[in-house]
Amino acid sequence: MRDTANLANLANTQQTQGGGQTDTSQRKILGRETNKTSGGIKLGSLSSDVGAAGELEERRNTEFVGAEIGKASLATQQRLEETQDVIGSRDLDSIRQILDANKGAVYSLYRRALRQDPSIEGKLTVRLTIQPDGSLLSVRLVNSELGAPELVEKLISRIRLINFGTQNVTATELEYAFNFLPF
Repeated sequence: MRDTANLANLANTQQTQGGGQTDTSQRKILGRETNKTSGGIKLGSLSSDVGAAGELEERRNTEFVGAEIGKASLATQQRLEETQDVIGSRDLDSIRQILDANKGAVYSLYRRALRQDPSIEGKLTVRLTIQPDGSLLSVRLVNSELGAPELVEKLISRIRLINFGTQNVTATELEYAFNFLPF
């Protein structure tokens, strides 16, 4: 590109002299402007009869009625149903905690059966007798709405494997309900 530049055209141009006047620039010093104030708010022009007379509104709590529990959340919900009295002295919270820890294995049997028959759903209620050493002395079927006897047998067999841990308590007997609903 340097080799092809035509410099002859540049040599023949005329230079202008004294062609015009330059404007003088006026500068504002910004620092002086920063010390000024906005002038404030003119309170006389505002209406004074708007709103309450300086009182705060009291706190309100919003209450609402939640939607009915969906089938998916019911499927994971379990309840301890106490018969007239839970017989024994084992803590119900510890029983609930151990059953919650084992519900994955129980529900996996249900989900496997659900692949074969998608219409299986319902509640399974069992009566548990927990020994002081944590083993289950008996697991009896109280009620089943599943309509799948083979699945009920597998579920009861899996529930029998649950160990509640050794405690210095008497044997505890209670009813427990599993809700099985498809997701």
